[in-house]
Amino acid sequence: PNGEAIQPKPEDNLKELYMAPETRNDYIAGYVGELQYLNQRLEETINHILAESESPPIIILQGDHGSRAYLDWNSAQNTCVHERMAILNAYYLPNMDDTLYNEISPINSFRMIFDYYFDADVDLVDDERSYFSLWQRPYQFIDVTNQLEIPCGE
Repeated sequence: PNGEAIQPKPEDNLKELYMAPETRNDYIAGYVGELQYLNQRLEETINHILAESESPPIIILQGDHGSRAYLDWNSAQNTCVHERMAILNAYYLPNMDDTLYNEISPINSFRMIFDYYFDADVDLVDDERSYFSLWQRPYQFIDVTNQLEIPCGE
């Protein structure tokens, strides 16, 4: 949480296919610590950008997926899709009041931003669907939209 280096366990890597229950608590604690540190650094950075910018900047903070505490790389059914698909999606958009909507996905937020600020003239796409892929088949997408609102279990 203070930005100190940690020594990850050998099983804490991207190729890990399962999150064993005995390591989940360690993962969550590390994730929370990382988040605490990142929040502090982001606030400092954003304040610096706002203070030093000659014109109002466009600031986009965005994550591509949620944590992997309840992720099973081999099964969409055993994954808490609600947690995995939850992302940070925050904007500072000067003069672009009330244009983005609550359910907007990153693909459409960028389209709207490019259109508003840069006259890109791009159409919006369906942002109501969510897809998951397995470790062994990364390009075979599984529609998990119906699993989005199912809360994570222990």
